[in-house]
Amino acid sequence: MGFSLVDIGANLAHDSFDEDRDAVLQRAFDAGVAQIVITGSSDDSNVKAAELAATRPGVLYSTAGMHPHHASDYNDASDALIRELIGKEQVVAVGECGLDYFRNFSPRDAQLDAFRRQLVIAVDSGLPVFQHLDKVVVRVALVQEHREPRIHGYHELAPERIQLSVAR
Repeated sequence: MGFSLVDIGANLAHDSFDEDRDAVLQRAFDAGVAQIVITGSSDDSNVKAAELAATRPGVLYSTAGMHPHHASDYNDASDALIRELIGKEQVVAVGECGLDYFRNFSPRDAQLDAFRRQLVIAVDSGLPVFQHLDKVVVRVALVQEHREPRIHGYHELAPERIQLSVAR
């Protein structure tokens, strides 16, 4: 029995891929990647990731969330946008969200608030979390506060989760 390769953290919504995104995708498919989850990490990239994923149903998927670097930008409109996007079939996880205490591009309290709000969205929706943790002691209490088995660590969105999420 063979296996399929799934890239679960492709930052293809970033504008640095605007010139060669199709070529990058083709190289991935030529190398044996069967499915790709495009990471959403800000309001703009969440929309772009969902739009890109919609162009190749069953092959491209996306996430919707606010990366800790952008946590200072997280507001009620961001929350509503994520909730809207996770209603789309191609959006299979909440995130990339979490904590980054290494670079601290956003204050820690903003990171914690945005992370907590996105965990609530994940619990409410039943979707897994695509989590970012960098140079941080895992806030186990924060995750346990939501007592949900669907909350996984960074890069633990397994292919079977994609199938389960899409099958909702």
